[in-house]
Amino acid sequence: MTPVPDSGFSHFAHEPQEPQVALLGGATDLIEAFSLRMARHGMCVSRRMMLADPTYARQQAAHAHTLDDPLLVLMALELMRQYESDPSVFGHLH
Repeated sequence: MTPVPDSGFSHFAHEPQEPQVALLGGATDLIEAFSLRMARHGMCVSRRMMLADPTYARQQAAHAHTLDDPLLVLMALELMRQYESDPSVFGHLH
């Protein structure tokens, strides 16, 4: 059997690698990662509302705790820690 030449798209055929999330990174990066991970569980999260509405962000964090995803729970905890330590970070829409 002859090997099939690499078309340059072989990396799309595999399951995506687990993202390395820096939990102490910037709030917007963490919200982005959190939103994408929630989407993997069928949950749609508004990044704009996560930045603008602390109540909404807390609700989404609570939803994350109901899912069987330890990394997602860590992300939610870190988001809430950042909200508590510096709420002004989340008052700006980027």
